[in-house]
Amino acid sequence: MMASWELAENVIKYGLVDGDKVTGTMTIALWPGRTLIRTENKANWAEGAHEVISTITRLSTATSVRELYVQRMQQLLTGEGKSYTRLGLLRVAYEGGFQLSYRHEAPRLEISAERRCDSPA
Repeated sequence: MMASWELAENVIKYGLVDGDKVTGTMTIALWPGRTLIRTENKANWAEGAHEVISTITRLSTATSVRELYVQRMQQLLTGEGKSYTRLGLLRVAYEGGFQLSYRHEAPRLEISAERRCDSPA
């Protein structure tokens, strides 16, 4: 639920309204043992798309997502960094255990969050 909320919030905050008044779309797919959340929207490069891509790239190459999360929390507690928390994608990866990926074909930005889940016994 948290991951869906965070990704939907990104679409609302950073998405550009299309000609048909749609900011973006979200798809949630559930299979036994697997969850996939995907958002797609028009994204302004200067208003967040580059930071999303940078964050997802950092998360996918990090040796410890936990360490990135802890570092960001420390920055927020000490007043370092921007006024925006920029914590959503870190929460999805660390707290939710999702693997994040993206596809960017300007101006479209797609974010996918996938997680393996234990099947009920």
